[in-house]
Amino acid sequence: MTPGDYVVIEVSDNGAGIPPEIVSHIFEPFYTTKEQGKGTGLGLSMTFGFVKQSSGHITVNSEVGRGTAFRLYLPRTQAGATEANVAARFAALEGGRGEAPQGGNETVLVVEDIAPLRRIAVQQLKTLGYRVREAEDAAAALQILATEGAVDLLFSDVVMPGTMHGLELAREVTRIHPGTKVLLTSGFPRTSSTDQQLLVPEFRLLRKPYIYHELAQAVRAALDDREEAPAALDGGPENRPAAATGTHTDRETETRPA
Repeated sequence: MTPGDYVVIEVSDNGAGIPPEIVSHIFEPFYTTKEQGKGTGLGLSMTFGFVKQSSGHITVNSEVGRGTAFRLYLPRTQAGATEANVAARFAALEGGRGEAPQGGNETVLVVEDIAPLRRIAVQQLKTLGYRVREAEDAAAALQILATEGAVDLLFSDVVMPGTMHGLELAREVTRIHPGTKVLLTSGFPRTSSTDQQLLVPEFRLLRKPYIYHELAQAVRAALDDREEAPAALDGGPENRPAAATGTHTDRETETRPA
């Protein structure tokens, strides 16, 4: 951790604790010990990303049978900083360029079977100014298009329950409404065989987990039908937990009580 002044936020409990073999994975995207449908595995991954984007640090101390403590270290604002200075800093951390994300007023159909993820995407797109419709699977998406008409952009997960996955949905939507732009999203690693089979070059891809600015850039690029910098569509390594690459340089695993 870079030396300096930090504000520390601690969240602790006196519960069951986290076994060492699980602690080593908790910041990995989509890692969860909950049964299917009960958790997304993105909470701690998103927390890690937020902290790192804020030039901060996060640690976890846990002991089985005693409890767990998370500590978030966030850089302290220097005395005399103006609201404009703070706003500029957060804009730079969020966008990497000191620019506010560009939105629009087009209509976007969000298709995602995991309700918490769908709600997040819908809220972020509405914040950007878009009109948003939402569906939990391909069948519901096609029904919305049949009853409410075409949309400007289909933003769909790739792997979903039902008889039609995201790629098939995208092909069907563009067949029915040729003018509809498509942006797919997936949490599969780049080397996944499923990735190679499903994510063909005909459609754009935004990899999960993504941050607000990445979503804004990817959606705007798809609607404008222009190329976007790879980092905007895949998230730079500096915004990903070290756990994703098999190391854990930004956590502590001390076996002492919370």
